[in-house]
Amino acid sequence: MKGPALPGRSYITRSLLRRDTGSASSQGVLAACRRHVAGLSRHSPGAQSPYQRVRWRRRATPLDGSVSSPIRKRSSSGHERCKHRLAPGDSTTHCRSLAPLQVKAMRTMSEFSSRNSKPRGGWDALRQATKVSAMLAGVLGLVGCTPEQQLQLEQDALSSSRAGLTMGGSSLLHRYSFTAGGTDSVSAAHATLEGGATTVNGEVILNGAGAYVNLPITGTLASLQDATFEAWVKWDSASGQTWARIFDFNDGVWYKSLVLTPRNGGFDSGPAVNTPRFSIFSPAISGEEQATSAIKFPMGALTHVAVTMDSVARVNRLYIDGVQVAQTTTPTALTPASLGTLANAWLGRSAYSADPFFKGSISEFRVHGAALSSNALTASYQAGPDTVMAPGTEHVVIDGRTDVAGMAADTTSVYWVEKRTDGQVMKASLSTGRAQVLASGRENPSAVTTDATFVYWVENGTTIFKMPVNGGSITSLASGLSGIGQLVTDGAELFWTQGGSILHMPVQGGTPAILYTTALAGPLAVDGHHLYWMVPGGTIVKAAKPGGPASSFWNSSNSTTGIASDGTDLFIAENLSPYDILRLPVGGSQWALAFAVRYGNITSLAVGPNRVAWFDPSLGAILAKGK
Repeated sequence: MKGPALPGRSYITRSLLRRDTGSASSQGVLAACRRHVAGLSRHSPGAQSPYQRVRWRRRATPLDGSVSSPIRKRSSSGHERCKHRLAPGDSTTHCRSLAPLQVKAMRTMSEFSSRNSKPRGGWDALRQATKVSAMLAGVLGLVGCTPEQQLQLEQDALSSSRAGLTMGGSSLLHRYSFTAGGTDSVSAAHATLEGGATTVNGEVILNGAGAYVNLPITGTLASLQDATFEAWVKWDSASGQTWARIFDFNDGVWYKSLVLTPRNGGFDSGPAVNTPRFSIFSPAISGEEQATSAIKFPMGALTHVAVTMDSVARVNRLYIDGVQVAQTTTPTALTPASLGTLANAWLGRSAYSADPFFKGSISEFRVHGAALSSNALTASYQAGPDTVMAPGTEHVVIDGRTDVAGMAADTTSVYWVEKRTDGQVMKASLSTGRAQVLASGRENPSAVTTDATFVYWVENGTTIFKMPVNGGSITSLASGLSGIGQLVTDGAELFWTQGGSILHMPVQGGTPAILYTTALAGPLAVDGHHLYWMVPGGTIVKAAKPGGPASSFWNSSNSTTGIASDGTDLFIAENLSPYDILRLPVGGSQWALAFAVRYGNITSLAVGPNRVAWFDPSLGAILAKGK
């Protein structure tokens, strides 16, 4: 049975590659390659594309091993057909001519990671961007780009992205969700938490007594003519909070600032007192342009607040919960860029030392390089700080992750460990993306599993720990081990790989015992009845618990990076183009495509009762889809 066709891949990439890349000579250089690229990407009814031909045949192998699966056969036709090279000395010019494609691809991937775009079309855009990115890697080599030039091209693309070049249609430049400290999931301009600010369950807590967030975005602000700033905040009380700041972007001496306060003091002739106000001034106060609401800011409830700055219409607008509540009454002259490069960009702190610190919490803060429309802000408010994601929709659960070393899932959540000397054990809701740090300061956690009551993980390859899935005390179950690899559980026992053995012990702890001595080459999985593991050469082996005879189950490949079973199907992650997740009935039968994921890497796989989740390091994101 042939692998499924891959509709829609071609025309997206082909249309991009056919755009003017800025230089007539570069068009000639790429002409020969384009013909090959177009051939790779053409999909029409009744026609079989080279991409389809390079797919491979696979069959389930009976337990007796009597039928082996054919090895995948890749087409020898590829970029080696396209031998056109540039004349010496031309590479820099032609390398730079590809910058628009690179910027577009990177911006689209950034938009997708931010979950800012609607689900419909978002995955097509992502596939477009990642395929273009992969194709550019080959084309950049063909036109003679050195690794240093490619690196500079990427840096230029990121710089352009931060400057507000919205080549993919999204203007989102920075996004802070406070699920992992001050991570910026769009542009890596990570914030620092100051004065006792802490993050809990996806919120930064500001105590009103010195806590604030420092954002390294003054360079971005200096580039913006148009902007939108939006936040989800909970203001604890109005008492003692006159002139407290939601944000204050300033020059350090209170001469030039952009300020949003939930409660203005009214001394500078504003239209209302004790209500929210946005101001931009240069100088203070005579040069102030303000938008002051007539209604008070909500207290004790999560509230969406946004400011838009439109340099064309020359108006600034203030929104609360998706509704415009104020705008400047005279044409504005000031923009963020007109203030120059400021010294500080703060959440919760004022540049004026007599003003109080903000008391409450912030769940999300975003910076856009455009003035969003009223409809867009209404939609953003309705979506909330973490858009609720439909179980059957392939979606980002959480982004901004870089060190994910293992994953597990249950009905409602995905769990993972971040491997470093101060590693973390974390969980996130599969429906909302809301994340929680279960344990921090852990020593190189490298594998994780769950039985929906406890989460179990490995540290330094030597020790197994557990704790309740909602947090609590940590218990050491086994120590003094060596080289633990994979870790899984069926709810009664823990199983793990160690050297050339598979060991097990009760989930309550006990003495580890060797279950199998075997060559191991990859992932391990378990369900209510069987263990599954991979041996050198890519074969997946199946054995009845506990300790039943092992037999060949399915011929995979060395590109398999994850297997997981829900008791009905074994899911198999292929970390090789076209990056499929397959499903194979545990009783042994014909494999089927669970779904084709984006064109990137899959390094961890987890399966819960309702959804499949995986980690893509090229996006820095954990993704999921309903079965």
